[in-house]
Amino acid sequence: MRSSRTDEVVDVAIALVEAEGEEGLGWNRVARALGVKPPSLYNHVESGADLRRRVAIRGWERWEDDARRAIARSRGPRAQLRALATSYRTFAHEHGALFAVLGSTRIAPDDPDFRPVAGRLLALFEAPLAELGVPAAKRVHAIRTVRSIVHGFVHLEAAGQLAMDASIDASFRYAIELLLDGLTSE
Repeated sequence: MRSSRTDEVVDVAIALVEAEGEEGLGWNRVARALGVKPPSLYNHVESGADLRRRVAIRGWERWEDDARRAIARSRGPRAQLRALATSYRTFAHEHGALFAVLGSTRIAPDDPDFRPVAGRLLALFEAPLAELGVPAAKRVHAIRTVRSIVHGFVHLEAAGQLAMDASIDASFRYAIELLLDGLTSE
């Protein structure tokens, strides 16, 4: 079920999330913003969970666009991985509520709408990892490690839990360099 009206519903839901936080993703709130009765949304999305899933997928697509632009400006695999990490953090800073939806919405790996996005995102990581010499059998672990460290850092930062008297930017750069050194130490 995808139509231009479905896309409009998702666009409005994202705008509400960006303006109001996750509360903006409520079924009644989205219907009100569209000027329709809540049951009318069922003509375009299956449920509140489906709407949330679609918003999350669109969010991943938006981050993918940002990440591709960041990688395009980077030379070499370490710089590309730095760019991926930094673009993830920047996306979280610029789209905090949407980022929260990404982090709290489970999407099945075999979801037909998400599978192409997930494949493209994995490829963004795979190429520089391969160039760094990370064996194919270990790349999934490397990707999970990179994402876990970056996501954890960003999550702690957003929660205000990195309040020590030191530059958070410097700590982020340190974490990424430590991570990159670890990926290339084998």
